[in-house]
Amino acid sequence: MKHTKFTTVLAAVVIAFLSIYAATNITFTSTNQTTSQQQLTLNMQSGAQVPQTLAPGQQLQTNFTNDQVQSATIYNVVIPQGVNAYVQSPSGTLQVMWQTAGGVSYGIVIDPTTMN
Repeated sequence: MKHTKFTTVLAAVVIAFLSIYAATNITFTSTNQTTSQQQLTLNMQSGAQVPQTLAPGQQLQTNFTNDQVQSATIYNVVIPQGVNAYVQSPSGTLQVMWQTAGGVSYGIVIDPTTMN
């Protein structure tokens, strides 16, 4: 019985440590799958705003420590973390898709789309 309690406590400590590590050290990837340059701003939990300019087909990795992306702004539209959206751009409609795991966003993809 004591061994089971110890194992349970140890597992909880390991999970807590991994959760803290994952939340404090993030490599966030922004991907532009369009044929035109895209500008977006990552709005951080700390209040910082991180502007990004992505060339056509570019993938940009940014490392964040002790901060998380809460939303992104593209073409004056603020898109909350985890909420996929369609955004009007000068060249047509874009689909903006979040990549998330365990409640933490680790990427965003800007993709051209055709809406009927």
